[in-house]
Amino acid sequence: MVQGFIQKGLPSVILRPTAIYGPGDPERFLMIYRRVKSGVFPMFGSGRITYHPLYIDNLSDAFEASMEKDEALGQTYLIADNEAIAIEDLVKAVARVMGREVKIPHFPFWPLYLASFLCELVCKPLGITPPIFRRRADWYRQNRAFSIEKARRELGYNPKIDLTEGLIRTYAWYEEHGYL
Repeated sequence: MVQGFIQKGLPSVILRPTAIYGPGDPERFLMIYRRVKSGVFPMFGSGRITYHPLYIDNLSDAFEASMEKDEALGQTYLIADNEAIAIEDLVKAVARVMGREVKIPHFPFWPLYLASFLCELVCKPLGITPPIFRRRADWYRQNRAFSIEKARRELGYNPKIDLTEGLIRTYAWYEEHGYL
């Protein structure tokens, strides 16, 4: 939609963020922290699928960088942290910052996907939000690693907060606000 407005002359830059996390997010990463806190994190599939987090402060820096460069107008940039990480390694990183041991039993992916499909099938006609759904199940099977080279090159974007620091700050916020 924004591309259409850009073509009509609206000076804009499109930023396409990856998996945003950090203080203030009581949803996406909270599920990971809660499962780690329980001591068991069920892994469906290999756990080697990649996920590309984006700490909120790094996203803010990207917005600022995009506003400072006239040559960015009309462009689209993928915005992420420096590196993607395998989801099992992400779970282990969260466990480290929490100072917890976590068991990661592996299960086949297809039963989870089938269950999520059936939940959607039953819940949708009833107007109920399904407890599991295919999009969430896909977290275990879809690689999500992206290149931020264009943003580095053209915007000077360089994520300052690394994964460990971002996870520590997020954990502290969850604890401070009673989410864990």
